[in-house]
Amino acid sequence: MQEVPVAPRNNVIVKISQRFYDSVKFDSGVVLYFDPSWDPSEYAMLEGVVESVPRSIMKRKDYEGFSADGIKRGDRILFRYDVIFSYLSQPDRDSVRFKNEIWWHETSYWKVDIQKIFCTVHGDAKSFSGLKYSMLNGYVLCDLITEYKSDLYSDNIIRPESEKMVVRLDRAKVKAIGENNLEVQPGDTIWFSPKIPQVYSLNRKKFIIVSQRHILAVT
Repeated sequence: MQEVPVAPRNNVIVKISQRFYDSVKFDSGVVLYFDPSWDPSEYAMLEGVVESVPRSIMKRKDYEGFSADGIKRGDRILFRYDVIFSYLSQPDRDSVRFKNEIWWHETSYWKVDIQKIFCTVHGDAKSFSGLKYSMLNGYVLCDLITEYKSDLYSDNIIRPESEKMVVRLDRAKVKAIGENNLEVQPGDTIWFSPKIPQVYSLNRKKFIIVSQRHILAVT
């Protein structure tokens, strides 16, 4: 078995299949390829396989409540987009030094701060809807709530119906949540400040990630 780098404090070491998503697969089986370089933050890789876990987490205020418990080598995890989309330097378009990339025995690895890990993932990697999520460190994975707003535009302006569909950023429906003292369960609708959520996308399926501490109400 190849030796892997030791995870530094507060960080998990992962391997990724590629730095950016460059294709999307439709239900029909058709695969569409695209160039992610025009907006790399939108297409940064969100998935990795754990190679090494930290021996300890720093006892500092901003790491309070964070733990590597529940993460082991071989686990597939989801993490924030800026794990990959974070540069040390970019002299030109084709010459980029990534902040979190580590080269070990000519093999690329990535360090992921424990604060940026959302969950471990189980199931078919090609199907978002069929996956199971074990949420970590107080994060909540939610499905989007989309509403039809007939009063968005004047009746004198003809627009497609799709443009009248609005994604709510102040509430979402819980898809997966870990241990919590809020009595929140999958299927519940949670409310939060519209400035809080981050919207992500995996294979055309959009979802929201929020922290339990940002939940204002449950319905």
